[in-house]
Amino acid sequence: MVGFVSGIGELFGYGLRLVSGRMSERTGELWPITLFGYSIQMLSVPLLAFAGSWQLAAVLIIIERIGKATRNRRGTRCSPTQRKKWATAGIWRA
Repeated sequence: MVGFVSGIGELFGYGLRLVSGRMSERTGELWPITLFGYSIQMLSVPLLAFAGSWQLAAVLIIIERIGKATRNRRGTRCSPTQRKKWATAGIWRA
């Protein structure tokens, strides 16, 4: 059951990374989305200690994965100089 819940959390997390990454790229507002993710994760992890049932723990794990997804967007925090270096190396699409 733990693997299933973790897998569902990762699925939601990866799906949300697409949404939050595109949203931050379009708006140019990286920090509000990142702070939202940190706050969700900082609230859900300590609450895991007080979860009285496995169902509540499962929900909190999924919420924690969602929070992690919104704060980790690879490539959106790169400076234009880094993007040019990566594009030259063939790592980043310019």
